[in-house]
Amino acid sequence: MDDFIVGNAGNDSLDGGSGNDTLLGQGGADTLIGGSGNDFLDSDTLGTLDTIGDLLDGGSGNDTLRGEAGNDTLIGGSGTDNTNGGAGNDIVIDDDFVNFDIHNGGSGIDTIDYSNVTFAPGAVTINLATATTSVAGGNTETILNFENVEGSQGSETIIGSSVANRLDGNGGNDTINGGAGNDTINGGTGNDSLDGGTGNDSLNGGSGNDTLLGQGGADTLIGGSGNDFLDSDTLGTLDTIGDFLDGGSGNDTLQGEAGNDTLLGGSGNDIVNGGAGNDSLDGGSGNDSLNGGSGNDTLLGQGGADTLIGGSGNDFLDSDTLGTLDTIGDFLDGGSGNDTLRGEAGDDTLLGGSGNDNLNGGSGNDSLDGGSGNDFLNGGSGNDTLLGQGGADTLIGGSGNDFLDSDTLGTLDTIGDLLDGGSGNDTIQGEAGNDTLLGGSGNDILNGGAGNDSLDGGAGNDSLNGGSGNDTLLGQGGADTLIGGSGNDFLDSDTLGTLDTIGDLLDGGSGNDTLRGEAGNDTLIGGSGNDNLNGGAGNDIINGGSGSDTTNGGAGNDTVIDDDFVNFDVHNGGSGIDTIDYSNVTFSPGAVTINLATATTSVAGGNTETILNFENVEGSQGSETIIGSSVANRLDGNGGNDTINGGAGNDTINGGTGNDSLDGGSGNDSLDGGSA
Repeated sequence: MDDFIVGNAGNDSLDGGSGNDTLLGQGGADTLIGGSGNDFLDSDTLGTLDTIGDLLDGGSGNDTLRGEAGNDTLIGGSGTDNTNGGAGNDIVIDDDFVNFDIHNGGSGIDTIDYSNVTFAPGAVTINLATATTSVAGGNTETILNFENVEGSQGSETIIGSSVANRLDGNGGNDTINGGAGNDTINGGTGNDSLDGGTGNDSLNGGSGNDTLLGQGGADTLIGGSGNDFLDSDTLGTLDTIGDFLDGGSGNDTLQGEAGNDTLLGGSGNDIVNGGAGNDSLDGGSGNDSLNGGSGNDTLLGQGGADTLIGGSGNDFLDSDTLGTLDTIGDFLDGGSGNDTLRGEAGDDTLLGGSGNDNLNGGSGNDSLDGGSGNDFLNGGSGNDTLLGQGGADTLIGGSGNDFLDSDTLGTLDTIGDLLDGGSGNDTIQGEAGNDTLLGGSGNDILNGGAGNDSLDGGAGNDSLNGGSGNDTLLGQGGADTLIGGSGNDFLDSDTLGTLDTIGDLLDGGSGNDTLRGEAGNDTLIGGSGNDNLNGGAGNDIINGGSGSDTTNGGAGNDTVIDDDFVNFDVHNGGSGIDTIDYSNVTFSPGAVTINLATATTSVAGGNTETILNFENVEGSQGSETIIGSSVANRLDGNGGNDTINGGAGNDTINGGTGNDSLDGGSGNDSLDGGSA
């Protein structure tokens, strides 16, 4: 039976049942159900009075549904239907697949909804730009004046128009392109491919392994769960506006482009590339690979074994801003530019690359390489390796047993570096420049290398070697070994004063060196060159080596060894009971006189050197004359046929081997001729 039903101004529910019915809702929030037959449903024939949304359901048959001013919901049902949403933000639901319907959203922000059906993969294209929904090789229906699409539970292609669209793929593996306009695209479940097109778009892949392409505009890309690929712009240099990319969970690939992009890897093992622009990259949890590309970028590895590469530009790289959670070693490479790299709790590798870089290893056993440029390296805690390479670098080992080298590239680095080992047993290597090496606390090894270097061992039992150049070596506390190397060096066992009561070894090497011992029992070796040696307090052993040397034993019972014959040296025993020792040389018979009374050692017709304030003499292995002073002396002839006169004082005289002549002089003396 064909019905004609008219509602009133209230909220009516009209059901036509079977037959070709006409249902007019009039005012109110009405529900119109056509039932079977070819029905006509109109939410309001009175015009604009009805601004309340109505529900129109055509049922089976070829129906005509017309909404009015409210936000209406129109369901065509089965058959070939004609729907028009009218004014308002309407929803047209098509749940009979593609059946030559004509749908018109009317004015407002309208949605065509296929979410109740399941399209076969590759079969259906919903195209707002052409206002059609088509089946490959089959039906086509019209979808005029729609801004939004709800896709099916299957797989389809959805194409937006030039205005702002909301495109939801729902179920299945969907392909969605927003076209022009500021679009919101949701892939839903399945492995979706989302393309924002031009405009400032928001893309969310949802679950599944999705591909998201922002293209032009300031886009937001969220991968959701699954292993996703996110790219802010595959069109190249068109997109200079910053995009937001969030991979979500899964092993994702994120690609920024020319703008200032923000990329969040989320959980999973992600690959994050900033591209051009000043980008912010956050790997999130998992073992991530981050590359800032060009521009001044910020890279945060977070948890996992991450690789961070700054690329060109002045970049900031931090393996973990979450604190102590990341105990796995990360790899950070600043690339070109003035970069800041910061490791955390793991055993990290930091490469500054070119530019003036700032590297901080944090805790863990880290490896830091400044690369070219004037770099600042701080190993932090742990046993770290710091390599300055080229430029005027500052290396600070921090706590732990560290290795510091200003330049492993060889002679390229002729600029002076500052290397500070900090606490721990450190090894510090200078190179060709004028370097400053500070051992800090611990038993350190310092090598100045070439250049005029300054070495300070700090506390602990340190070994210092100036290498070539005019170096300054300061042992400080502990039992230190100081070797000047070639050049005119200054060696001091302790500039802190009386704190260092442990004996040090100072070796000037070649060059005109200055060596100064302190409170301990020190050994000073001048080496070749015209050296100045001062033993300071303590019972010191001093050997000027070759050259015209000046020695001073200082306080204590010192031994000054002269093994370069008589070479215009000036020796001063200082206070204490001191010994001048020639036992390493062999004087010719009748040639040399060692005279404590006149404070000289002289060669007949030749050189004379000064021997002030000595009480004892160790003669040579040859034949010489030894004369004591007015105090108590110990005079040993050693080898050869010696002539010894004790002078005044209570002397002890030992002739040693050879046919010696011993005269005690005045005083209570002890004479021993030794063996013949």
